[in-house]
Amino acid sequence: MIDVRSAVIAAYRDHLSRRYTPQNVHRFEILADFPSQRIDEVRDFFLARMYPEADRRLKLDLAFDKLGSVLKSPRKMMPLAGTAISSVFKLGTLIPAALRAGLATFEGYIEIQRLESIMIKEAESRGIEDLSDEKAFAGIIAKIPDRDVQRFRRELTRLFKSLANIPLLETTLEIMGNSIRIISARPDVYTQEELEGIQIGYELLAGGLELFRSLSPEETQMVLVGVDRIEMDWIERMRAQASVA
Repeated sequence: MIDVRSAVIAAYRDHLSRRYTPQNVHRFEILADFPSQRIDEVRDFFLARMYPEADRRLKLDLAFDKLGSVLKSPRKMMPLAGTAISSVFKLGTLIPAALRAGLATFEGYIEIQRLESIMIKEAESRGIEDLSDEKAFAGIIAKIPDRDVQRFRRELTRLFKSLANIPLLETTLEIMGNSIRIISARPDVYTQEELEGIQIGYELLAGGLELFRSLSPEETQMVLVGVDRIEMDWIERMRAQASVA
């Protein structure tokens, strides 16, 4: 029996790889001068950090689920509150925004899971097993309600804006690094899975910092505008393909 979830992930990764190529990206006037090397770096960030292969995704899903349980538990947040308090004098007014940036990472990942769940449900309801069939996969994407597409769009934009703010991102990583040390030292409060959850969130943000540190201000603006354009163009093209008899 085919693993529908793995098939959906593989098909989505394949399409993601193809839409972040110079040939596709340079179709957009605003991205016509975006260097091919930078396109590769953005694509690799998506594939390695945001949407890895199915076996890695299982670990990511569990980790982020556990991270969510930490964020919702007053008992588990209490020891971490000292991390932010101890950083006040050093990091000052950036702290509230830094915490929101960390939350944007979590919520951005949750939106990926949400869209994936819709795709899996649609594939199962149609009995589709071969997602390498372009028209079949287009039909699944076309069934994603527009409200979910727009929600994903907002969260992805929010995530990338947080990643592009380098001073803010550095502050977020410092707070998360301190939190990791606290969690590691308190196995009586936190599980190994919860530790892995915040470590994976840290790795995602660290990958974003590495990416945006390498970009010029002009290239950063291209990414912030371009990712939204590329994603929406892809969804619209998939909808159009699905509507062809």
